[in-house]
Amino acid sequence: LYCQIPIDHFLSSSRLVSDLYVMLSSTKFVKVAAEGEAVPMERLKTYQAKKVDFLYVRREDFGKYVNFTLKLTQLASKSDRVTSSQKAKLYRHTTEVLVNQVCFSGMDKAQLGYARQVVDDVVKSVSEEKHLLGLLSESSQNGDALYSHTLAVSVLSSLIAKEHGWGAPASLFKVTVGALFHDVGKRELDPALMTKSRLFLTAAEIALIETHPT
Repeated sequence: LYCQIPIDHFLSSSRLVSDLYVMLSSTKFVKVAAEGEAVPMERLKTYQAKKVDFLYVRREDFGKYVNFTLKLTQLASKSDRVTSSQKAKLYRHTTEVLVNQVCFSGMDKAQLGYARQVVDDVVKSVSEEKHLLGLLSESSQNGDALYSHTLAVSVLSSLIAKEHGWGAPASLFKVTVGALFHDVGKRELDPALMTKSRLFLTAAEIALIETHPT
């Protein structure tokens, strides 16, 4: 019933787009702030000090958070006041919420449009700031490598397609969005399995991982 969001992603927001919860146990969630309220900065810092890594929104409200993140990404991509490292972090986070939204709600035209918008913004930024792609790759060291990887693959796929003359919008759309979601099936696997070195995986575990495209 709840979707988790890293706590540090709330620190730059001024108003909450949905109610916010903290998890006390796997079956008990307590509301700590309401939609429309200012982000309770001091309370969030207290949670961070207690090693709380995630806060939660109700599943039906997650779409509001996705839309908010997309708008923030669009503004950031056009702003000279946002540093390259800040953009890289925001792009990685936006990819994370997009992939999660597809896992929660399935793929539809709206999700495809959101994905295209994000990749277009990132490709444009990478074209203007060549070192940004390196920062996107480095961001996988802090957080879930799956999301950084899928975003990097999507951007690189777009650049390769353009280099080979695949400039038609329909073609670029298929390449970039397909790349963005190519590993979405890994979200169905045990996270512990995904972080385990392949050297130490059993034959059964390798076979399970290789089912992720299905």
